[in-house]
Amino acid sequence: MNELRVIDNFVCALHPEVRTAIAAALNEVMPIWLSEEPVDLRRVVRPTGGGSASITIEPYRGVRTWISYHKKAQQSHGLVGLDQNIRQKQPGLLGNVACLNSVMLIQDSLSLLNPCLAFIERRLSSGLNLSDAIESTLKGIEEVLRLQVVDYEVVSPLGGLSLPDSVSELPLGKGSALRKLTNEEFEAFASNDVFSQENHDFSSRRATHAVVTKGKADYKIGPRHGMSADHQEIYDRVAEETKRVIQALHLLKGGRVDVVANYWRISDLPLPCPGSYSTGPLSHNPFCMMSLDDAEIAQLQDRHGRVASIRRDQLKIALDRLVDAEARLSPVDSLLDSAIGLEVLLKPKGTGDLAFRVAMNYAFLSPVADERKKRFEEISEIQKSRNSIVHAGHGLRSGAAAEISRTAELGKACLRDAINRFLHDKDFLSGRELSADFWADRIFLPSLEA
Repeated sequence: MNELRVIDNFVCALHPEVRTAIAAALNEVMPIWLSEEPVDLRRVVRPTGGGSASITIEPYRGVRTWISYHKKAQQSHGLVGLDQNIRQKQPGLLGNVACLNSVMLIQDSLSLLNPCLAFIERRLSSGLNLSDAIESTLKGIEEVLRLQVVDYEVVSPLGGLSLPDSVSELPLGKGSALRKLTNEEFEAFASNDVFSQENHDFSSRRATHAVVTKGKADYKIGPRHGMSADHQEIYDRVAEETKRVIQALHLLKGGRVDVVANYWRISDLPLPCPGSYSTGPLSHNPFCMMSLDDAEIAQLQDRHGRVASIRRDQLKIALDRLVDAEARLSPVDSLLDSAIGLEVLLKPKGTGDLAFRVAMNYAFLSPVADERKKRFEEISEIQKSRNSIVHAGHGLRSGAAAEISRTAELGKACLRDAINRFLHDKDFLSGRELSADFWADRIFLPSLEA
């Protein structure tokens, strides 16, 4: 029978006697857990609307509660019998768990049972009796071991973003969405033990909506040595999706939005796992604020789809520069980012006066002749301010401070406009090389007026 329960050294089923022993142990330890009074204190943050929150100190089941429970549970006869059964019949269950780029050791039989407690509690709250809840848990364990796959969800709250109350969820495709945080999620992310620090300063960052990315990840229980977990593609996918949403938002309008943190969790798992955890970006943008109305929501979905289809490296670089420019506190830095993005996007391959040709190319992004002179002058102003910073050393303490601040805002607006025109104009979507001849056609072809 053992070859049916282990494939490539990974446990893929429960031994019948081990299954019976797990049920007996859960029948003993579950009442102990349910009767355990919480002795830890938590700073609980609850949303009250309008970006505000209430803060209270409440008891909860934390480290000290778990220690008290463990002392009592370890004395149960069912747990002793389970430990003997596992070590004799299926020692592989006390091996390593590999999931989501992490590997953890299942220390003992009680560590194997502990994840079942919350699983059973949820079923008891839905109306099942203890016996049926335990049976549901055992079936859940068997399904995960058989499939060796679990469902994961990453919730990435966006600081500073305000959406209409009517927007509860905005599908983005491929298992991703922009949705409103539930009160339970807000409380879970923002609250913390009174003796620990708040991880990501969640409550002060006005986060009401989040990018949610869902998918499936490998889950394996195997030998204590030689286990590895490499899910870099999952991490890359989450990072890319949150980046696309941020880019789409900044393409839509000006403002600041950032990712507060990425909260990783495995959905409803009755087995040990490296667990829910959070990862934060290397830096946060202070004073984040961007508000969308109902009309802009549909535009956001359109921008997101176009960003996802970008193939030109110039557009990718320009988009990154736009996001950086919006995040900068200094107008000097913002202006330089915008100028670089415009040059990357608009400079032709060939020789000639770069500043003149970039300004001319931006002018002829518009098919309307009456707009072109103004567009040419706007880019010339941006380039002039950029040169005063780079070559003359002007900054916010110089006489050019007001002009730098003005052209910094103009630079972001022009870069946003240029990228959007690239994403909507069939000439740029064709994949044709952006050579001097390409831009010459834009300038001299009369069809642009049509």
